[in-house]
Amino acid sequence: MLKSILFPIDASEASNYAGESAIHICKSFAAHKESVALTTLGVVDRPGIEKPEPTPMGGGGFKEKRDHALLEDARQKIGHALDTFKKRCNQADTDVEIKSQEGDPEELIQEAALLHDMIVIGKNTNFHFETTEETGLTVGRLVKGHPRPALITPTEPTEGQNVLLAYDGSIPCSHSIHFWVLLGLHHAGSEVHITSVDRDHQRAIGLCEEARLFLSRHGVKARVHPVESSDVVGSILNTAGKVSTGTIVMGAYGTGGLKAAFFGSTTKELYDASPYSLFMA
Repeated sequence: MLKSILFPIDASEASNYAGESAIHICKSFAAHKESVALTTLGVVDRPGIEKPEPTPMGGGGFKEKRDHALLEDARQKIGHALDTFKKRCNQADTDVEIKSQEGDPEELIQEAALLHDMIVIGKNTNFHFETTEETGLTVGRLVKGHPRPALITPTEPTEGQNVLLAYDGSIPCSHSIHFWVLLGLHHAGSEVHITSVDRDHQRAIGLCEEARLFLSRHGVKARVHPVESSDVVGSILNTAGKVSTGTIVMGAYGTGGLKAAFFGSTTKELYDASPYSLFMA
């Protein structure tokens, strides 16, 4: 059962909705008389700000002043984000522990995650306070390194609240579904749906039934949606739209199927295209 959440925060819109999602999960468990400890971690990416850069002769002093100004600006933004989120938690009657650190965001989050059951993070969180080609890569590396299961949220809330389990029969997908069930996250959703995508329709049906049987053993009812197709990402998103999805549960890494679709060549496409939260373990 879920007992603790780590919410890494920056000053982005992505973090705003991630924070709301973390609060929603805590309140959903509270409604079932279960307490979930929420920790919010603000990280100032000092190594990223102070990293060496080519400078013209005599330009070292300018860079030092610029780095100092950027550090102070980052500290203020993180401090404001933490204060704002604490006020939001107070309004929602949700307890939260506030932490602020300076260092490499990926390393600090992975270290903090060891003491928590799950990470909730906005998919475009980058701790750089700007949009760059690296937007979301910190999140991607965290999930691929899987220190803990992660709920990656979009920038804006979706209308749907249902959960779609995307299952391909692989160990990573099974791993994610197991964690989703064993953490009790079905308390935070409404209807549960399963989709399997395969060129062979009968295999897609069989995979859906495998996942449905596993869920039934844990008292979770689900509707199945087998899809005959070679377009994995498109088929998942199409089914998600039809069943009013809020969260997709899927595998996070590997060499084929859903896993390659997420951490292969279509990673950025899936990040950009999916308007849903993604749970991966």
